[in-house]
Amino acid sequence: SFGYDDYHRVICGNYVTSTHMIVPVEDCLICDETANEIINSIKRLVIKYKISIFDERALKGCLRHVLIRCSSNNEYMVVLVTGSLTIHNADLLIKDILKFNPSVTTIIQNINNKHTSMVLGDRNNILYGKGYITDTLCGLNFQISSSSFYQINKRQTEVLYNEAVKAAKLTGQETLIDAYCGTGTIGMIMAKNAKRVIGVELNKEAIKDANKNMRNNKIDN
Repeated sequence: SFGYDDYHRVICGNYVTSTHMIVPVEDCLICDETANEIINSIKRLVIKYKISIFDERALKGCLRHVLIRCSSNNEYMVVLVTGSLTIHNADLLIKDILKFNPSVTTIIQNINNKHTSMVLGDRNNILYGKGYITDTLCGLNFQISSSSFYQINKRQTEVLYNEAVKAAKLTGQETLIDAYCGTGTIGMIMAKNAKRVIGVELNKEAIKDANKNMRNNKIDN
């Protein structure tokens, strides 16, 4: 999350629990190292190009949050969550993000100008790249867009999903319901051991990703 400190200097970091007070963070020890570098470079560029920070009370300003997603294929997605429809010096900002962070493969603007604790809004504009990254999980490939839920810790996700497959003791005759399925990861990983899988999800963007992932992995049940 981005904000200003008491001296009107740009800061970015994490919220104090149950508040919108930002604790500045430059090196998160449980975060991907490259993601840390990308965030810090964006902070410097925001200052350089005088990009305003969104004021949640007045509902004015531009940058609100920055979301970084990374994949096992070394692809990095940058999501700039803004309260405004336009970004001041957007072309220069994008050019320098790519210059200083060659691992970035796509940049997306997400617009959220509401008084809400939700990070992402409903509108997305692709500023650079294809608008998604691809990750390999348990032998399957998954396309991930900015608005779709995806587990953030790949190593532990694979451990967890494999344990779930063992615990289910599927015979190949079952119909499974993958509730809150997101991009369809756990349902598709289970699909080869079941008769069929039904994914249930409210997020339309996640379902679009899930359908693409199903086709790309040649899963027809």
